[in-house]
Amino acid sequence: TLTPFWFGDELIHVHGNCKWDEPYPYITSMTSAYPKTMEVGSYEANDFGLFDTHGNVWEWCLDGWDREAYRKEGRTDPFVDYLNSSSRVARGGSWASGSRNCRSSIRYYDAPESRANIFGFRIVLLLWTD
Repeated sequence: TLTPFWFGDELIHVHGNCKWDEPYPYITSMTSAYPKTMEVGSYEANDFGLFDTHGNVWEWCLDGWDREAYRKEGRTDPFVDYLNSSSRVARGGSWASGSRNCRSSIRYYDAPESRANIFGFRIVLLLWTD
């Protein structure tokens, strides 16, 4: 996407679950959020059919974290070998995140043994075709 969120520039309550008292600069429609995780499918699906991609819980990814790999120009989504990394990438923000941290481009990281009610994961099935 070329916008901060998959649906455009503004995050409102029908698109995600985050802390509305920390708005992203482009947000004009403020509403209250739920101070907890919500049931899967509570928010609209993106063009790939993935629900709840902004807020709710940070989603752990297979990618390992490497600050330099994310800083390199021209790399929009670097794959970092998770076996050689002490931290994992998390995406999407959580119910406890300000809306700025729920943007499509945000990446967070933490040790894989970390546990908190702001983390979850998404299982994705890759279909290979020849």
